[in-house]
Amino acid sequence: MIYFAYDIAMDERELHRSGIAPGAVIAGSGWLANRRLVFSGEGGRTPVAVPSYGDRVFGVLYFVSAPVEIEALKTLRSPLPRRVTKVRTLPHNRIVFAVTFEAAPDTLVPEGPAKPAYRDRMIEAARRFEFPEDYIARLASIPSPDGFAHTASEREEP
Repeated sequence: MIYFAYDIAMDERELHRSGIAPGAVIAGSGWLANRRLVFSGEGGRTPVAVPSYGDRVFGVLYFVSAPVEIEALKTLRSPLPRRVTKVRTLPHNRIVFAVTFEAAPDTLVPEGPAKPAYRDRMIEAARRFEFPEDYIARLASIPSPDGFAHTASEREEP
């Protein structure tokens, strides 16, 4: 199976360290068309791709082959439905079909603040995979529970 991760699982160490999918191998990166990323749930640790015409959500493609790892991914992302969707690859804009977990088109997802450490790890991965600067800026602009949008480098004391 090809799995598309758009949260902190973009960092393969997260999948390996947590024991979710230690055999997962990065296959590349890409983006979902007509989706945007929102944070929902308690504490701002649940990024969800929701339908949004004209927007894009960037992420990482993984090969995951062990059935137990596939089941672990389903459990991790529950209650979001598993969907097979078209992902455009970077840098060649080819279409691949991948499994991802995202909000269904008719589901209302309340948007909230992002936990700063979680959001910063996503920004770090986005930079490593060379996602577009406007997408990275969008991630950085998501407010934190304290009401401010800032990155780790802005919070450091001189």
